[in-house]
Amino acid sequence: MRIIPAILEKNLKEVKNKLDLIKDLASLVQIDIMDGQFVAGKSVDLADLKALEIKTPLEIHLMVNNPEDYFETCQSLGVRRVFWHYSAVKDRETEVFNKAGFFSFQKGLAINPEVELDSLNGSLEKYDAALVMGVRPGSQGQAFLPETASRVKLLKSNFPKLTLGVDGGVSQLNIVDLKAAGAEDFMIGSALFKTTSLKEEFNILIKLIS
Repeated sequence: MRIIPAILEKNLKEVKNKLDLIKDLASLVQIDIMDGQFVAGKSVDLADLKALEIKTPLEIHLMVNNPEDYFETCQSLGVRRVFWHYSAVKDRETEVFNKAGFFSFQKGLAINPEVELDSLNGSLEKYDAALVMGVRPGSQGQAFLPETASRVKLLKSNFPKLTLGVDGGVSQLNIVDLKAAGAEDFMIGSALFKTTSLKEEFNILIKLIS
């Protein structure tokens, strides 16, 4: 079970500030990359992260139309795991996965709330992890969608060996239920970074899933 701070920012300075806040707490940090096409918002450019000295192990959440265009940069950054969205690649999912196979990072598929879980049969088995979205992707601070826990539970029953994460709206209010449903990774942005004491909130969340 892991709390994974999620960083979604438009400029490198803010990314660095948040990395500094969590560097002694988290075993893994997620940075969100948005292209302004798959979702309306646009984030810091992935390649710009090369200017930072990132000491915490890193994963990348690609909210983009063409995730394969980012794989080489992810590799050069030493990224541990990369998620891309089924909704962005569903017509060429196998092709994109095969391209990812040339790189050493773990492969993860992000699943939007509107995606029918039955449509993933035959796809998810080959991935290392799945990321269940608790909100519609594109911005932080949205209200958590209550059906998320039941979606996690169904995926865990169908794919018991798959590492399941939840991203979006995760907080003290729902993290215990998500753990009970089968989630193992909890990607958390607003509930950490908008608190008065990030360290205290992080430790509370850790205790809730321990």
